[in-house]
Amino acid sequence: TDLTPGNAYTVWIVAINAPEHCENALCKGTDVLKSAGLVQSDLGFGDGAIAGVDGSARFAAFQRVGEMSKPWFGNGLKSSDAEVHLVLRDHGPLQADMAVDMLSSFRAGCTEASVPSTLPEAARVDGPRGTYSCANVQMAIFAP
Repeated sequence: TDLTPGNAYTVWIVAINAPEHCENALCKGTDVLKSAGLVQSDLGFGDGAIAGVDGSARFAAFQRVGEMSKPWFGNGLKSSDAEVHLVLRDHGPLQADMAVDMLSSFRAGCTEASVPSTLPEAARVDGPRGTYSCANVQMAIFAP
């Protein structure tokens, strides 16, 4: 809920297979991105949807133990004991010429500045560039 009606959103599944190596009790983005080898993190595509007129959308995804869809680091989800984060990304108003990409990639519709150079190459090239300042707008954390 609380989404912008008509905007495209994607959900990203973050698996942290060795959360005991994170700096805090619950892992943060810096653990996932800067210590991917140590914490055995990976990030993959979950689902995409367009927010309805009421500002809500439904997402559904299933992630098996193993390889993730569009993985960033290639570590996958190693067990059901991993810490898992779900991240909701706003891609802006749906654009007909890139609708499929906006609902299934990390950067489609986004300005260059809204896909930081600190992200891995897999994120920075996943989808066509756009004019919207994309942002991660919601997150849920599931501790092991």
